[in-house]
Amino acid sequence: MTLVVPRSLVLPSLLLIGCPSLSGVSGDSDGSSSDSGTETDASPPQDTGADAPQTQVSDGGEGTGADSSDTTGHTDAADGEDADDTTADDTASGGQSTGTEEGGCTPFPPMADFAATGPFAVTQEAAGSDCTVFRPSTLGDNGLAHPVILWGNGTTASPGIYAGVLSHWASQGFIVAAANTSNAGSGIEILACLDWLTEQDADDASAYGGAIDLGHIGVAGHSQGGGGALMAGQDPRITVTAPLQPYTQQGFGGYEQSCQGNQHGPMFLMSGTADIISPIVPQQQRVFDDTNVATMWGKLALADHVFTAIGDINGYRGPATAWFRYHLMCDESAAPVFYEPCELCDDPQWDVQTKNW
Repeated sequence: MTLVVPRSLVLPSLLLIGCPSLSGVSGDSDGSSSDSGTETDASPPQDTGADAPQTQVSDGGEGTGADSSDTTGHTDAADGEDADDTTADDTASGGQSTGTEEGGCTPFPPMADFAATGPFAVTQEAAGSDCTVFRPSTLGDNGLAHPVILWGNGTTASPGIYAGVLSHWASQGFIVAAANTSNAGSGIEILACLDWLTEQDADDASAYGGAIDLGHIGVAGHSQGGGGALMAGQDPRITVTAPLQPYTQQGFGGYEQSCQGNQHGPMFLMSGTADIISPIVPQQQRVFDDTNVATMWGKLALADHVFTAIGDINGYRGPATAWFRYHLMCDESAAPVFYEPCELCDDPQWDVQTKNW
């Protein structure tokens, strides 16, 4: 399910989504970068998240993904099959799949286009009162163990605003848990969703019982939620992160800049050259400068903070999906997007830097 809101209605209320007033927020700590962006309260469109009834989601965005080829990656991912278009029927009949149990991942259907909708029907449901889950409607089919993506919303936003991309990842086979808060900067609420999933996995009576791959956990988020993803990225349970246009002012929403040098796994940092709300300098520059882990920093040309980074997140969707498929599903066909030959590096829409690579 992709959230569709007329552009004329969105612009007045979402121009500064993810960024409330800074009044009452502590300033940068000693030695931190100054912030040039100004944040203002925004009123997002009507939420379709946690309070919505259980919903079947099947539609996703279309885009251009990376061509598949074998290469050596930077994790202990197992060799996969060449990616081909796979339908839900192919999956049910045991079609080609990526990953191997020996590599720590159960096999998942391959994708030739990482921005395209995956083969899994999707269910959206409340996870208690604190989280909204987007997941494959049938869990654990044929012994699958589903990796997890945790999500943090931008300020004033909710999971429904990002339903397009959250459903997209679920259609790929991920269990996606989004915190039901518009103030996710501390990462606490994001990690609470992981705690809930861990409890469910241990409960044989739960639909999730024994079907979650708790050894492969990713975390992402937008704006303040991107900062929260970095805060959550310090947790040793986190495998990789993919913060989207993170807002990283010291103290904002509970964000601590010290987390930037205390990450637990590789990072795909996503920025936009037209983002004036969470500008590249200083908001994401300080993350890249301080990071202690293997980091690819991609700046998408003409991407802004609102229309490019909500819904199905447009040009970010394919690369972000490839990042999670490679690191969380052991999908070797996704490796060339980032590693040799680094297709993202050769894409004229992207300006790419790496560190500790």
